[in-house]
Amino acid sequence: MNKITVVPNSKTLSRKDELVLITKKEYQKLLGRQPKIISIIKLSPKERRAIAESEKELSQGKYVTLEELEYGLVRSRTSSRPKSH
Repeated sequence: MNKITVVPNSKTLSRKDELVLITKKEYQKLLGRQPKIISIIKLSPKERRAIAESEKELSQGKYVTLEELEYGLVRSRTSSRPKSH
C-alpha cells in the first residue's frame, strides 16, 4: 500500500516554523506523554442528574440563545430603572 504524505504549502509556513513529519502512532505516543492539563473529577449523583436534565432540555429545544438572553437582560434593566425627570 502506498503512503500519502500531505505537506502544507511552504508559503503558509512562516520562516520561524519548522515542519516535522511523524507517524500517527508516534504522535499519539507524544500526546500520551504530555501532562494532563485538565484534572478529572468524579461527579456526584446530584451533578450527574443536573447534567442529564440539561441535556434532555437542550435536546427538546428548551434553551435561549445568547441574543435572546441579551435582549431579555436589556429589557429588564430598562423596565426596572426609575425614570429620571
